[in-house]
Amino acid sequence: MLTTTVAGRTWDYEKSIGGNRFMVPWAAATRDGVLYVLSRAIESIPPAANRFTNNQTVTSVRIEDEEFLGNFGAFEFTWPVDIALDGEGRVFVSDEEQHKLFVYVDGVRESEWGEHGDAAGQFNGPSGMDFDAEGNLFIVDSLAGRVQRFTPDGRYLGGWGRTGAAGGEFSRPWGLTVGPDGSVYVADWGNDRVQKFTSDGEHLLTFGGSKIRRYTAPTWN
Repeated sequence: MLTTTVAGRTWDYEKSIGGNRFMVPWAAATRDGVLYVLSRAIESIPPAANRFTNNQTVTSVRIEDEEFLGNFGAFEFTWPVDIALDGEGRVFVSDEEQHKLFVYVDGVRESEWGEHGDAAGQFNGPSGMDFDAEGNLFIVDSLAGRVQRFTPDGRYLGGWGRTGAAGGEFSRPWGLTVGPDGSVYVADWGNDRVQKFTSDGEHLLTFGGSKIRRYTAPTWN
């Protein structure tokens, strides 16, 4: 067990993995003892004409002995957001700038799917995602303020949500996870809350809300 103190708080942890293997680690997932980490990286200032970089990758590390297994996706992502693993070991990466998903098998891109738009089955800023027990993929469509459900090969199954602040509505939703019972939890970023739904989109609960005090960052010169 290791101990560190940050900002006056003491944390105990078993190990840290990565070091210079990651570049702005943004999301992670595990399967069969392997940790997959999505690096979002940092865009150059001013932005380069070609925004793709070799630092926006997925890195795989064996958890038991921290052995670096490799990385993939270099020069393929622009603004990757989330990573999800299906039951067959495929790795899915959402890209909010390209409005599509990339699918990898053993580090090799198997396919990509999605097109930009606000119609059913299209993407406008895809971000958080997760699989349910049946193998269907739920995806937050952030700029469209909705959740959509697909088969792993991209066939549209349905969705719900619209922009707003009422129950079942969203403002720049970002993260998503599917609970053990199939309930869908969505981080409603712009409304400062988390909402819970059935797998068919029925609104069940809301945690938090706009009355929560927002964090104000310090100013500096």
